[in-house]
Amino acid sequence: MTGLVLVTVGVTWLGAVAGVAHFRWDVLSALVLLIVGGGLVAGARTGAHGGLISVGLVLTVVIAVVSSIGSLADIPFTGGFGSRVEQPARLAEDSAFRLAVGELEVDLRSAALPAGGTALVEASVVIGRLVVRLPDRVDVRVEASAGAGTVRLLGASDNGLDVRLDAGDPDAARLVVEAEVGIGEVVVER
Repeated sequence: MTGLVLVTVGVTWLGAVAGVAHFRWDVLSALVLLIVGGGLVAGARTGAHGGLISVGLVLTVVIAVVSSIGSLADIPFTGGFGSRVEQPARLAEDSAFRLAVGELEVDLRSAALPAGGTALVEASVVIGRLVVRLPDRVDVRVEASAGAGTVRLLGASDNGLDVRLDAGDPDAARLVVEAEVGIGEVVVER
């Protein structure tokens, strides 16, 4: 049964790293916990659990942490792990950049905006740091938030729980940025 758990996690992780599949870590951890529970039920008569109790306890803690983060901020637990820099050449009317855990930098300084419209950029990190770099000569509206942590928005700063800072005129904006972290830091600068 432990082998089935490892194969499930490994195949899913390989699909994410190869860019073939995108998955939600909270769903994967719940699926693996179901497999572990099934293995424990199947081995109950013989007493053979092969370390599944330990795996089940760790997964229960992971699911509890992910659920807690979800209640702090409504951020999808997607996008993988690590450090990533996004520098789009062109923005669509709706663009999204996501990272589960790590540091994400979204550099919009040289991105072309949609002709005659407003671009909406959603950037999020569940746990970690998010840096958004804005173009110089574009009217922007920014909404930055952190479930728990620090928000630094164009010189203003605040920290704590459920931190929110806004900047810009919503009527004049050609670029609207929604930047959020569950736990960590948001930095928005020009």
